[in-house]
Amino acid sequence: MAKFHPPAEFNFQKPADWPAWRKRFERFADISKITSESGTYQVSTLLYSMGTQAEHVFASFNLSDDDAKVLKTVLDKFDTHFTPREGESVEMYVRALHEMVEKCAFDANQKEEQLRDRLVVGLRDKVASRDLQLRERLTLSEAVTFARQAEAVKVQIENLKPAWPADDIVCRRDEERKTKSSDYYDKRHGVVPLPELISGQRVFVPDRKESGVVIGANETPRSIMVQVGNRVIRRNRHDLRVLPTALNLPVSEEDSSGSPVPATFSQSSVPCAVFSHTSEGVPGDVSPRAPRHVPPCSAPVVPQPVASSPSVQAHQEPDPVASTPTASSGVHTKCGRLVRPPSKLNL
Repeated sequence: MAKFHPPAEFNFQKPADWPAWRKRFERFADISKITSESGTYQVSTLLYSMGTQAEHVFASFNLSDDDAKVLKTVLDKFDTHFTPREGESVEMYVRALHEMVEKCAFDANQKEEQLRDRLVVGLRDKVASRDLQLRERLTLSEAVTFARQAEAVKVQIENLKPAWPADDIVCRRDEERKTKSSDYYDKRHGVVPLPELISGQRVFVPDRKESGVVIGANETPRSIMVQVGNRVIRRNRHDLRVLPTALNLPVSEEDSSGSPVPATFSQSSVPCAVFSHTSEGVPGDVSPRAPRHVPPCSAPVVPQPVASSPSVQAHQEPDPVASTPTASSGVHTKCGRLVRPPSKLNL
């Protein structure tokens, strides 16, 4: 049969280790079959395993002959000695210590020292116990007063501590607040959700004053990729205007050098009709700032020069800019205006 060694001697300077040491001893008693022995043998094994100081503590219990032979009774007494009872106040603990020390054969000075030491190491408040151990020439009355004050302060802190709500309640209230704020903002400013844009849909880009074709949504939220000519730009949804289905505006193109070439308007590209306002509050033609100079059903009209008097014509000099190919070729801007050089002022 294998022999099992008892646990190491209990350190009486660390009474907080008593619960763990007791469990260790009970396990040793089970595997060593000590529980099948007599009560005297079991108690003797306990005291021998705890060490020499256990004899003095055991003698202070003043147990009867019958109780001194019951292992559970002795262990419970050690529990009372090392650990204050749950919910026990400092006053109750000090009174219990006084009752226990009266049964011991200590003189007056030794009795006070034992009570002081037992009170200091047995406090449940470890911070107060550490502060008392750091004091020099600590008396029993000072230790009792400090322990009572520490207990009173702890109770006051618990009473003054605000009762914080649970995390799920805080999150739910925050979501409700955000929802109400969003609904109030939409109602106050008349926010209307814009329709989704699909790929291939024609839109107008106000900042570029050009029309393009929707490619698709971008990775960035609420942004759309639009192809304008040979370029691909990114715009937010609220910066794009949906063009009517009947409108087919020319899209500017780029030449081989990369510079944009403006598209001209003709009778076939611009329908002769007055477009109504769309659902987005933008005129159905091109943009909110539609050009006023585009003729409705004809090509752009070239303005005729104003006839001047013969005397003025005699003093006018030939305009070199007017004879340039740009002015004579009839190049138009994106909005349909004819590129015409300015007239020279005769001073």
